[in-house]
Amino acid sequence: MEELGAFEKDVVFDFAAAERLRAALVALAERVGASRQVRSEGLKTASKDWHGDAATRYPARVVQGMKDVTRLGPAIGLAAQQVARLAQAAREENARRAAARAWVARKEQWERDHPKQWWDPRDWDDYLSAPNWEEKIGPMPSGPITPPVIIPTAPATSRS
Repeated sequence: MEELGAFEKDVVFDFAAAERLRAALVALAERVGASRQVRSEGLKTASKDWHGDAATRYPARVVQGMKDVTRLGPAIGLAAQQVARLAQAAREENARRAAARAWVARKEQWERDHPKQWWDPRDWDDYLSAPNWEEKIGPMPSGPITPPVIIPTAPATSRS
C-alpha cells in the first residue's frame, strides 16, 4: 500500500475510558451543584445554634464555599463536555483516516486493473504528467474544513 504515514492506523484513543471519565465528571458536577443546598441549610442551622467567634466566622466561610461551588460545578461540567468533544474528534479523525486508506486502496486497485503500456497512446499522458485520479476513481478525501477550536478557560483563582 502507498505510504500514508500517520493515516495508516487509526488514532489510538480509549473511547471507553473517555466515556467513564465524562460520566464521572457529570456525576461530580451534579453532586457539587447539589452541595449548594446542603451548605445553605447548614448555614441556617448554624446561625440558630452557634454562638461566639465561630458563629461570626462560619457564615462568611459558607458564603465563600457557595461561591466556589457556583464556579466549580460549571467548570467540571465544561470538562465533561471537552472530554466528549475530544472523543468525537478522535472518531471523526478515524473516519477520515479510513476514507484515505479506502481511497488509496481504490487507486492501487485501478492501477492493477489498468496497467500502463508504453506503446498505447492512451497512456502517454499518464507518463508525461500525473494522472487525474479524481477523474478515474473519485475525489481524494479531505480533512475538516476548519480545525477544531479549543476554548481555553480561565485558571482557578485563589480565595481572597
